[in-house]
Amino acid sequence: MKNQKMELRAEHGNLSKMLEISRSVYSSLNLEEALCLILLQAARIMKAQICSLRLLDKEKGLLKMQASYGLSNDYLKKGPLELGEGVVGKVVEEGRLISISDMKKDPQYKYSDLAQKEGLSSLISSPLKVNDEAIGAITVYSAQPHKYSRQ
Repeated sequence: MKNQKMELRAEHGNLSKMLEISRSVYSSLNLEEALCLILLQAARIMKAQICSLRLLDKEKGLLKMQASYGLSNDYLKKGPLELGEGVVGKVVEEGRLISISDMKKDPQYKYSDLAQKEGLSSLISSPLKVNDEAIGAITVYSAQPHKYSRQ
C-alpha cells in the first residue's frame, strides 16, 4: 500500500511536469525554444544531465541534431548520424526504445571513450513517431548507472 502511494505521487509529479511542458510549448512561438524547453523538462523528469533530439533527414538518411540540453562541444562535434548507426540510429531505424545501463561497457554505444570523459553512465533513447513512422529520437543521458523501466 505504501509503495502504491509513492508510485502514485511520482506519477502525479510526472504528469504535472508534462502539463508544464505542454503549456511551455503552446505559449512559445519559436520551435527551437520549444524543443529546448521539452528537453530541459525531460532531463528534470528523468533526473538526467543531458538530453538530445535528433530528426531524420529522409533524403540523406541522416539524423541531425535538432536540439540539445547539457551537451558538451565534443558531443556536438560528432555531427549527424547515419540511419542505423549507433544506438540512436538503431532506435530510429527499428522504431523501438533502447536503454543502456553502462555506456562504457556496452558494445552498442560507439562513443564509450567520450562517455567516460563526460562522466556519463546510462542512457535511454526513444523514437519520435508520426503515424507510426519514426522521424527522430529523443535521448536522455545520466551520470548514474540506471536500469530504465518501460514506463
